[in-house]
Amino acid sequence: LGTFNALDSACSAGSASQKEGDHQEELVHVEGTVIMHFTYAIRQDLALGQDFIRLCKTKAAGLTTFEVALLLSVSRLQRFSAKAADILRRGAELQAQHAFKQRSSPWIQGLR
Repeated sequence: LGTFNALDSACSAGSASQKEGDHQEELVHVEGTVIMHFTYAIRQDLALGQDFIRLCKTKAAGLTTFEVALLLSVSRLQRFSAKAADILRRGAELQAQHAFKQRSSPWIQGLR
């Protein structure tokens, strides 16, 4: 997961040249292929899915776009749909709470 997160942030931080646009497109295709193989592997080995769910629970507020995409694809499996939806809901709640605290805190406003 760390490799794709680093590649994703590197591609999004770069300029919008044609060559980097090709790299971004290639990254999207590779991520899609990895997601497809990952969900197939989880269908074959449910322990892998349980470990992934456990990993996502520990960092629900800090999920990256790739991890959210993996979680959404895993949520299509009936066994993990409720757990994955709960993790996504909890992550959204934590992000909303964090954003509210940032907006309502006067000393953080002074730092901007």
